[in-house]
Amino acid sequence: MSTPKSSVTVTREHVLTMIDAVNRLFSETGRLFNQYQNEPSSGSIAAQEQMNFPTPELVRDVHYRGVLSMEAAADHLVSFADLLTEPSKTVAPWTCVRGLLESSAIGIWFLSPDSDVRDDCFQVLRMVITGRPSKPVSESLTHQTQKGVLKRLWRNMFMPTLSCSQLA
Repeated sequence: MSTPKSSVTVTREHVLTMIDAVNRLFSETGRLFNQYQNEPSSGSIAAQEQMNFPTPELVRDVHYRGVLSMEAAADHLVSFADLLTEPSKTVAPWTCVRGLLESSAIGIWFLSPDSDVRDDCFQVLRMVITGRPSKPVSESLTHQTQKGVLKRLWRNMFMPTLSCSQLA
């Protein structure tokens, strides 16, 4: 049997710092999304894939689904912060975290420059037909990528004063 990890005391100041960071992140990412009008920048890998793929509308669909997933993740993130604002809720914020992680994973998967555009198009078509990708999104991202994303989220937004080693 493994020994339990030490507990972390989260103070009101930690939560207020996180809420402020979430609101700033939401504001800045919104500005970025608006700047590009949800279109890939010229000369980017996404723009090249749209020009060179035999059916560019499929590539555009993958891109838009990735962007929409990231917007859904942002909505979940802001909802999470709103639910922690006084009077805070006890359970509802954590349901937002699941939606945040799922939407982020799908968005990262479809917008990743390392993914194969043919596979992305296939996965989108499969999702449209069956309602789910052929393999869980968590399997499509390496364990290190998942862990790295979670650690960066923790370190940069949620509790910047605490160590992220507790996620290991």
